[in-house]
Amino acid sequence: MPIPRRSLTLAVAALLAACASYEPQPVDLAAHDASYRARMPDLDAVRAFARSLGARVDGEALTRQEARTLALWFHPELRRARAQVDVAAQLAENSGYWPDPTIQGSVADKLGNTNPWLVTSAVGLTVPLSRQFSLQRQLADAKHGTARLLTLVREVEVRDALDATWTRWSAAQHRADALTELCATLKALDQIGARLLAAHQLSRPQARIFALEHASRCAELDAALADATIARAEIDQMLGLPPGSAVPLRQELTIESRAPQQDAVAAALREGPRLLPAWRAHVEAERRVEHELSKQWPMLTLFPGWEEEDATNRPAIGFTLPLPLWNRNRLLVAEAEGQRLAAKTALESALEESTQSRVRASAARLAAMSRRTRLESELAPACREQLADATRLAELGELDPLLLLDAVTRLYEAQRDALAAAVDEAAATAAENSLFWPEGCNPRDAGTTPTQEPK
Repeated sequence: MPIPRRSLTLAVAALLAACASYEPQPVDLAAHDASYRARMPDLDAVRAFARSLGARVDGEALTRQEARTLALWFHPELRRARAQVDVAAQLAENSGYWPDPTIQGSVADKLGNTNPWLVTSAVGLTVPLSRQFSLQRQLADAKHGTARLLTLVREVEVRDALDATWTRWSAAQHRADALTELCATLKALDQIGARLLAAHQLSRPQARIFALEHASRCAELDAALADATIARAEIDQMLGLPPGSAVPLRQELTIESRAPQQDAVAAALREGPRLLPAWRAHVEAERRVEHELSKQWPMLTLFPGWEEEDATNRPAIGFTLPLPLWNRNRLLVAEAEGQRLAAKTALESALEESTQSRVRASAARLAAMSRRTRLESELAPACREQLADATRLAELGELDPLLLLDAVTRLYEAQRDALAAAVDEAAATAAENSLFWPEGCNPRDAGTTPTQEPK
C-alpha cells in the first residue's frame, strides 16, 4: 500500500481507538431517600475521631464538638462544595495539553497521464510559540486552589453556624424547663388564690391575676418549645440527619473564642477566612492576565506528510502561521486586566470590612457578656432572695400571694434575660470567630484539603 494511503488508514484506526465511549450514570433518588431517612451516625467512630483531635469525650449525649465532625462529613452544602472541588481538580488535571494533531489529505485527477492520481496526506502538529499551555495549566491549578480554599472557608462557616444554633437550642431548652417549673408554680398559686377568694381574703380581680399569669406563661412555654424544635431541626439539617432523629444532644450555652491577642489581631485578619478567598481571587486574576497575554502570540502548525505522484512517493511539509496584527486577543486581555483590578479592590475592601466587623463583633460580645454577668451575679440572686423571703413569710402564716407571684415571675424573667444574653454572646462570639481560622488550620499550607467524607 502506498505510504499516503497507509498513513490515512493508521490515522483513522488511532482515532477510533483513542475516543472514549459514553456511559450513563442515572440517579436513583428513591434509593438515596431511603438511605438518608435511615442514616444514623456511628457515634463510636465520631467519638474516636474527636479523641484523636484532643477533645474530651464522655457521656451518652452528642457534644457540640463531636457534632462538628458530623457536620463536616454530612452537611449538604459542604458535600456539594467538595463535589465542585473534584470538578476543579479534573479541570486542572486535564488542562495544558497541546491540541490534537490533524489529518490533511487531498486526491486529484491529472487528466491525460498514465497514472492520473495525485494523492497527498499530512499530519498537522500545532507548536505554540509561547507558554500559553503551561500558563493554562497554572490558571486551572489556581482555580482548583480557590475551590479548595472556598470549601475550607465554608467548613469554618458551618462550624460557627452550628455553634450559634446549638447555643440557641440549648437556651430554648433551658427556657422551656424554667417555664415548665414556673407554670407548675403558677398553677399552685392559682389554686391558693381560689381558696383565698372563697374565704373572702382576696377580691375576684386579685384572684384572677394568677389565672391570667398562668395562661400567659403557658403560651410562652409553647413558643419556647417551638423554638427548641425549630433549632433542633436546623441542627439535624447541619449534621445531615433525617428530620426527627433520636440522637441525644448535650446542652451547651458557651462558645470558645478563638480571637488572638490584641497585638496579633491585624496579622490574623489579613490571613483570616474573609481575606484569603479574596487573595486567591486576585492570584487567579493574575494567572488569567498572564494566560490571555500569552495567547497574543501565534501558534505555528506544521503539516509534514507525503505526496504520491506518478507512482512516486516523496516527502512534503506545509505550515500555517497566523499574524497577530489587529486582533491580538485584545478583548479577553482587557477583560482579564479589568478583573484583576476588581480583585485587587475586593481584597482591599475585604480587609477594611474584616477590621470593622471584628470591632463590632467584639463590642457586641463584651456587651452581652457584661449583661449576662450582671443578670447572673446581681439580679438572679436578688430574685432568689426575694422568693426565699416570700416563702418564709408564707411558712410563718403571713401568706402574701401577690408578693409570692412577683418573686416567682421576677426570678424566671431574670433567668430568661440571662439566657437571651447568653444567646447574644454566643452569636457575637461566632461572628468574631468567623474572622479567624480555628486552631490547627493552616490554609496556606499546600497540603491543606477540605474534610474528606467517610468511606
